[in-house]
Amino acid sequence: IFTGQYKMLIAVPIAFASAISSAMIPAITTSLVKGEKRDTNRRVNLAFQFTLMLAIPATLGLMSLAEPILKMLFPSAYTDTSSKLFLYGGINIVLYCISTISNSVLQAIGKLKLPVRHSAISLVIHIVALVPMLYFGRLHVYAVLASTTVFTASMCILNGLSLKKYLNYTMNVKKVLVIPTLCSCIMAVVAFGFYKGCYALLKSNSISTILAICIAGVVYFATMIILKGITEDELRKFPKGTLLIRIARKMHLL
Repeated sequence: IFTGQYKMLIAVPIAFASAISSAMIPAITTSLVKGEKRDTNRRVNLAFQFTLMLAIPATLGLMSLAEPILKMLFPSAYTDTSSKLFLYGGINIVLYCISTISNSVLQAIGKLKLPVRHSAISLVIHIVALVPMLYFGRLHVYAVLASTTVFTASMCILNGLSLKKYLNYTMNVKKVLVIPTLCSCIMAVVAFGFYKGCYALLKSNSISTILAICIAGVVYFATMIILKGITEDELRKFPKGTLLIRIARKMHLL
């Protein structure tokens, strides 16, 4: 379950984080070489913002709709444990994405060995946390999940300290974390309620799940613009940003 269903689904938003981080490295390196620290920090913040703008709703979406999504994708292999893994371990999506972006930023500023060193330290912490949970806690697969969270959290902390040290970087917490989390919470509640109502009418898990995911996307997009989580200029920098702006204007959000 852990290596199959769980790892497979959380890999999707993490892949987006890897793509964004790869795209941002040249711009960050160029700004640093020019000695433009303010612009470097702005670009780093933008990388985190764009990544978490996708990772946070993916996390809360999977947590709120774990059961219907898993029943749709893995109908013969679904168990209660499957949905509980996403409920308890959804936070790993955000942590993995933060560590992926911060690894790339450290490499972009020439600190190539730091991510490797931090990974080694985090791996030791991971093993130290895992062994007692397996042998004394009888947590089974949840022990692996918890120790994975410890590993990713450790990576985020160590990388964050290094970014502060070498770039004096401070994250715009309100825009990068608070607003996307608030919008994602609203989205998750609406999506879950819509799924329940739709399933009661249609009695089809797949159709109800797909419709709920579509509604979730619309709600998140709308609330992010309404709460100023993203501006028109920032939307332009997204893939298909012009199309998103046109949609937002038709919805009278801009």
